[in-house]
Amino acid sequence: MRLPLVVFTLSMSSKYPIFSGFFACAAVLASVGLSGCPQKNIDTAKSQTRIELAYDALRANQLEIAEKEANAALGYNPNNAVAYNVLGLADQIRAARAGLLIEFDDCLQGLDAEVIQNERDRALTNADAHFAQAIRLAPDYGEAFANRGNIALQMEEYDRAQELLMTALGFHGRLQSIGATRAHLGWAYFQQGNFPQAAKELRQALQFSPELCIALYRLGRVYFARQEWNNAEERFTAVTKLPRCQMQEAYLYLSKTQAALGQTTESQKSAQQCVALAAKSCLSRKCSTLSGGMTQ
Repeated sequence: MRLPLVVFTLSMSSKYPIFSGFFACAAVLASVGLSGCPQKNIDTAKSQTRIELAYDALRANQLEIAEKEANAALGYNPNNAVAYNVLGLADQIRAARAGLLIEFDDCLQGLDAEVIQNERDRALTNADAHFAQAIRLAPDYGEAFANRGNIALQMEEYDRAQELLMTALGFHGRLQSIGATRAHLGWAYFQQGNFPQAAKELRQALQFSPELCIALYRLGRVYFARQEWNNAEERFTAVTKLPRCQMQEAYLYLSKTQAALGQTTESQKSAQQCVALAAKSCLSRKCSTLSGGMTQ
């Protein structure tokens, strides 16, 4: 199963009080058109050590520990842009968890869904603010631009996503994955209805990462939208054959594509596999209508 927009009202100084003096200084200098606060006791080596610990915590899905280490890194060096990137990633993971609760663990509706959706929105907004701060400190930070672009995609702000992701590619020296960034850019074009440009970006993404799950799936969606059924089937099938992908959407669209090709039995089997991945999800209900009543 894969991990899958409000105003950021909480000030950084109130959320992280040990940095209130730093932000106050920045605010005063900005008001008179100056930049750069006097720094005391900067220790870049200790700050970097904390960043490494923060990334270890992120990989272990320990978000609170990751945030604690990132804030400690800022204590040693308030200008550490990577620390803000870590804080943004923690919030982004939080938003993904909320999305799972709504759409995959159970297909929530009504007030229950609204409460969790609000939590997701806050997490996305907080993530965007942290990535923006990273960029202010390091204007060439390609990864932070890419992360902001991904957040904009989730907020359905596709024009802004396109601009941010293109900027990220311009700073590829500080970009973790060119393939993933192009896959996100291709999805922004897709959502704008620009299928040729979407296909171009997604093909380029696959040149960098031939088995990138989201790139394969999204290219399949481009072909599906253009009713190029054989090409779509090939891409969706490729996704379903990669054990690490586990994308329920790929099975749903593979089933739809096979139905369009007149492959009724294959379509029903794909729909059944879709349901098996996450029986309580919203997508599972859609797949059930295509399964033809087949049992496991």
